[in-house]
Amino acid sequence: MKPKALSVACVATIGFLLATNPVVANAARTITGADIKDGTVTSADVKDHSLRAKDFRRSQLPTGPRGATGATGLTGAVGPAGSDGIDGIDGATGPKGADGATGPKGADGATGPKGADGATGPAGPDGATGPAGADGATGPAGPTGAVVGIDDFGGGFPYPSGSQFSWIGRPVDIDLTAAQKLVGAVGTKFASNVDASIGLCFGDRFTPINQFASQQVPPGYSEQFYFLSGVSQPMSAGLHSVGVCVNTPVIYDYLSSSRTTGYFQAVPQ
Repeated sequence: MKPKALSVACVATIGFLLATNPVVANAARTITGADIKDGTVTSADVKDHSLRAKDFRRSQLPTGPRGATGATGLTGAVGPAGSDGIDGIDGATGPKGADGATGPKGADGATGPKGADGATGPAGPDGATGPAGADGATGPAGPTGAVVGIDDFGGGFPYPSGSQFSWIGRPVDIDLTAAQKLVGAVGTKFASNVDASIGLCFGDRFTPINQFASQQVPPGYSEQFYFLSGVSQPMSAGLHSVGVCVNTPVIYDYLSSSRTTGYFQAVPQ
């Protein structure tokens, strides 16, 4: 028989005997710590290297030297992500950063509604006078009336009965048509002082003289022309005598050296 098979057979036999022997089996079941007298079990009764640290009280075994650090173990698998922590408190505001570059100009917005008119401001100074405008077109020619000149010396000519005026110089005749009147401009120079009122007059040698413009000659007015002009009221058509007259009948010698010069014209009413 081979040695290995023999050893196996011996072990099996011993095991069978232990299990079937009533004495051995009873001893295994009945011997306890209480059956062993204190101090009777010695180191010789204990199998070498069969006790463990847990079989001794604390501090019974001396502490041995620290062993060498073992090799680093393998990195464990990454654990699951933890839940988010609570928000921390806001930190202090940092300093203002530098201004950025100016961006491009945006498109113009829509025009807003027109605002209300403001109050009228004060008037500005007058501007310089502009150049004169062009002359207007010449108007149509008016009707031509009769024009007569008068230039005579002397005065105090006879006057019709009932007149309060006397002619100075000889009157001249002018023919008026219907709807005409007289315009006159005459100058009279007196040789001596005349204290009287003179005027432009019309009439004839057979009716009283009528005055249509008059002025009082200033005192001491002599040796110079005294000018008089005026426009009559509408007159009747026909031949009329016109000239300069004084308001007081005077003798011929008093005005014999006086001179009368000017014109009369018939114009439309």
